Amino acid sequence: MKMKKFTIKFLFYLMLFSSVSVFPRTKLTTLPERNNVRIDIQDEKYTLVEEERKINLLKGKNHIEFAWANTGIQMDSIQFRPANQNGETKVLNVNFPPEGSALFWEVYSPASGPESFRISYLISNLNKQISHEARVDSSEKFLSLMTYYTLSNQTGERFVNASLESGIGLPIKRDIDFNESRKILAHKTNNLNFEKVYRFDSEQYGKNVRLYYKVENKNNKEPKPISAGKVRIYMDNPSGEEAFLGEDWAEHTAYNSDLELFLGEAQEVKVERAIIQEKEKKVKGPVSDYARTYRFKIENYRKESTKLIIQEHLSGEWEIEEIELKEESGERAALSEKAISYSQKIKVLKKDIENLEIMANVPVTGDKKWNLYVTVNMKNRW
Repeated sequence: MKMKKFTIKFLFYLMLFSSVSVFPRTKLTTLPERNNVRIDIQDEKYTLVEEERKINLLKGKNHIEFAWANTGIQMDSIQFRPANQNGETKVLNVNFPPEGSALFWEVYSPASGPESFRISYLISNLNKQISHEARVDSSEKFLSLMTYYTLSNQTGERFVNASLESGIGLPIKRDIDFNESRKILAHKTNNLNFEKVYRFDSEQYGKNVRLYYKVENKNNKEPKPISAGKVRIYMDNPSGEEAFLGEDWAEHTAYNSDLELFLGEAQEVKVERAIIQEKEKKVKGPVSDYARTYRFKIENYRKESTKLIIQEHLSGEWEIEEIELKEESGERAALSEKAISYSQKIKVLKKDIENLEIMANVPVTGDKKWNLYVTVNMKNRW
């Protein structure tokens, strides 16, 4: 009985492969069988792999096995085709054995000899994490931005001399070993213009002024977006040493847009906010308008003028009613204020229905302070 079963099984395989005298066999883990491999790592979940293999075919029908045990290949994504689409070599059909970790293609060839095929598939667990390194010169005039990605390979597969396409910069050829994490420089942009910007937003950040580098992504030689990722910021000193300035998270920044990098809380620029008056103006019945006056006391202890942006958050219907800038000097009984023109120094804008924005170019104040008074008419309040 056992002999009979063995004979039937043997005859089945003999009939299945009787059309070929050599069984061309490719395995995903057999590295010499790959001639080229391209890896597209732009998608966050799956990685597209496209490889080219040269397979010796016999004239007539050939059966080719593709196995991927213990890897993250998505079976439904596998595509197999001759590299020369205009030739007479054809893929006739594909068969999926019950075990589910291999498949067989039946290929027709008009003649015996080597033929190049392209195999593409999606694979999981090849992960990319983007990070940046920003470097400024000691004069704080220009900034260089290096973009890296760290590639972590947990696919169960090793890729040799793979062309990596990250969507950042040009393709890069690298070996990627299994269980390897590798940090790769993808792109570098030199001489980006930037400026120091100080921001004050009491609702978001409390009493402190925050310092940012506002970077123009506007290098005409390299018109590329800046990808989202962590940024570490350094200053290169003339002595060759580097100083770590801070760390921030960059949002995706399109070309011709600005990227702001947070450096920390400022010590040399101060802002004190207060609501000094709220006056009711009856409209009709229980409805009133309220004239609310904000005072922003501003000090700049830097050695040069400073760009300061103040954000105030409002709600409902409102409009800017009055703006006044005064210079404060003296102390206690000798304290005095003198009105000064603000038109060349300050812009107060209704940015949108919920945001009042003040843009000020603040000179060195020294012993004096700026008192900026902004009155806002809060309309139709119950």
